[in-house]
Amino acid sequence: MSSLSTRAVNDGAAVEPRTSAIRILRKAKPIQASKLIAKSEEDTAALAELCVCFCCDVIVEIGVQNKDRASLVWPSCNTMLLRALSRAQCISPLVERTVVALFKLGFRLFHRDEVRDDVLRSLTLLLQLPSDIFSKIASLIV
Repeated sequence: MSSLSTRAVNDGAAVEPRTSAIRILRKAKPIQASKLIAKSEEDTAALAELCVCFCCDVIVEIGVQNKDRASLVWPSCNTMLLRALSRAQCISPLVERTVVALFKLGFRLFHRDEVRDDVLRSLTLLLQLPSDIFSKIASLIV
């Protein structure tokens, strides 16, 4: 992740890759729009990945907070998470957050009969990740 993405969020302080984007936003100082202007393609990609990570965290929070409405919330959350995983070419903070989000939502929603089969199906799709990504994620989980 480039220095632009961490500076833009937390005004120069280093941001842990596993820190929730919502927590970062709560602690963030107001920023000027000029700090969000990417100076290179690498900065643009890092800023885009940071935005996707934030959206992932927001969707997971919505799913967890609306676990009583699991049949309404799960399809949208699941689609977004699986779409992010299907594009994974290498291990990144986005892939890590997506896997953790899938486990977190799966754990919270597994007790609901209407989504249990979909949760299991989504978790088995983790096995279809490329072997190098899967082994790195497995080592992080264990």
